[in-house]
Amino acid sequence: QALWGLSVFHQARNEHEEALEMGGQLMALAEKSGDDGLRIMAHMAVGSPRHWKAEWRACLDHAEHAIALYDPARHRSLAPEYGEDPGVSSRIYASQSLWHLGFPDRAAARILEAVEVARQRTHPFSLGYALSFAAGAYYLRREREHARAWAEEAIAVSEEQDMRLWLGLGRAIRGWSLTGP
Repeated sequence: QALWGLSVFHQARNEHEEALEMGGQLMALAEKSGDDGLRIMAHMAVGSPRHWKAEWRACLDHAEHAIALYDPARHRSLAPEYGEDPGVSSRIYASQSLWHLGFPDRAAARILEAVEVARQRTHPFSLGYALSFAAGAYYLRREREHARAWAEEAIAVSEEQDMRLWLGLGRAIRGWSLTGP
């Protein structure tokens, strides 16, 4: 958990090489341990900094590995342990990467999977995360009605749970959706 936290810390500070270093250490530990849950988190710790470095193929590869390893029943404890459900976040990163690689329909399918996984959890942060990024995916597709619907749901969940990050993103996308024809 400490290596995961350090990776996230460095990502938040835009220190992606340091985040990758922490992710690499976590990956080595995960491979030694044989623990699938730890391997999932290691793929996320290595893949997500790649997203912020615009290394879409590498990010997608790690996200897809995490998705393949993820079992909702066996990995239920990861969300409270690590702060996000990797079944949700891996699909979000895959969706974002697919969009940037030129696969908008596959990206939309992955984000809808993320929302579905989040709805099956009792982890509000992951639900707000998925709904906000679903709104963002439809913003990128310039589909105002869909973007607004996802944004409205993200806003409702975020207000109920006092999640200001997802609330802000939802409001921004809702605002965009209301400005056009």
